[in-house]
Amino acid sequence: MNKEIISGKQLKNLIIVYLLGAALVASGSAYAKHCAWISEIASIIIAIPIVLMYARLSSISEGKNIFDLFHDSLGKFTGFTFSIIFLLYSFYLGSAVIRNFTEFVQIVFFPKTPQYITAIFAFSTILYIMNKGVEPLARFVSSITLLLIGIMLMLVVFSLGDMDFSNILPLLGEKISTMAKESFFLLTLPY
Repeated sequence: MNKEIISGKQLKNLIIVYLLGAALVASGSAYAKHCAWISEIASIIIAIPIVLMYARLSSISEGKNIFDLFHDSLGKFTGFTFSIIFLLYSFYLGSAVIRNFTEFVQIVFFPKTPQYITAIFAFSTILYIMNKGVEPLARFVSSITLLLIGIMLMLVVFSLGDMDFSNILPLLGEKISTMAKESFFLLTLPY
């Protein structure tokens, strides 16, 4: 198998773009209700050091993947166990993201199209990207990250006139523990 190398900056951009996409498709709150925005901001603030840690680990351990790092730092058996857990979690998370994405596309854009058709197109795209490898994906994502962030910021700025800021009141209307629970859930979803 061909070992592909991406830089720490490319990894950071991949994580940022993934988080932006996940926030658009899977945001919402079951616990924090109208204080969900506070939970989301808290989870983003907590996620920043995690993203920087991933990028730093990637840059100081060139040529090694996450499984090599598990093996080197935790030993053979424990590293293998963590690798299996990481793979299972990645599979679960990928499945959840595909499900959320296909539901979103079906509800918003194609309400009369069966969800499995959207899933087939999504999987076809994923298979194509997997065939090309992670390096071209990382280069592409690095080239559009600032553009995507700029577009999202412009959307927020242009939407300010239509926003009803009374919807966030009462500020801190939910318990801190409830918002912390929601922040933890939002934080663990993409990682």
